Amino acid sequence: MAERWGLIVEESRIKSYHNMLTELLTTVLEVFTGSRAEALARLESHATTYQPRRMRFPPRTRLFRTADGFLLVCGDAPSEYDNGYSFVCRFTVAELLRDSEDTRRVAEAESQAQAEVKARLKAEERAAKRRARRGY
Repeated sequence: MAERWGLIVEESRIKSYHNMLTELLTTVLEVFTGSRAEALARLESHATTYQPRRMRFPPRTRLFRTADGFLLVCGDAPSEYDNGYSFVCRFTVAELLRDSEDTRRVAEAESQAQAEVKARLKAEERAAKRRARRGY
């Protein structure tokens, strides 16, 4: 059975050595159905073409493979003489266990099926009444 995987990127923006201001932005790039190896291959294609949201043209980028995905480092590590920003994007593959959207869709499908059954029964009831009035 194929499993569903979340392909996730976590962007961290790190400012200067002294302040060490860090912002984190997490995004689900896509939900992929297949094997873990296929999901990792798909994640690699995302990681190799990914542009951080706030740093469109970084001076230097390095892409590393980790045990559970990839790590994209944009810019150099902040030093005590640097006032610039550095970006780290962590790409991970995570098995999707539960999605509230799936639960909502199932509930909608069930209520639609119930409404269709109700409508069919009502139509059959009207047809039976018509036949009874006509004497069939």
